[in-house]
Amino acid sequence: MRWMSTITKVIAFRGAQASKLAVKLALWISITLAYFGLVTGCMPNVPPTNNTSRLDQVLSRGRLRCGTNGELPGFSFLEPQGLYVGLDVDICRAIAAALFDNPDAVDYRSLNAK
Repeated sequence: MRWMSTITKVIAFRGAQASKLAVKLALWISITLAYFGLVTGCMPNVPPTNNTSRLDQVLSRGRLRCGTNGELPGFSFLEPQGLYVGLDVDICRAIAAALFDNPDAVDYRSLNAK
């Protein structure tokens, strides 16, 4: 915790400028920890079969599987025509386009928070 007292002294010495830096640093640390928490929490505990990577499995399948809620306008929403739209859907389409040169090579799986 020595670094914490050092940061506190710097903040007290530099005033408002340092407090803005401290807020940015705290935000960056929080986002980084949340990202790694989500990534490791979403990974299954089952080892891949035949020592193949997850990317190799997706490439061999020929389609990307994306889980979406379908009820969050702006993120993922199922239109009456049966098409998914939103930021999450656009990200899935971009990844599919990068992997398969086809943005439509995506299978959407309906997820919920229950």
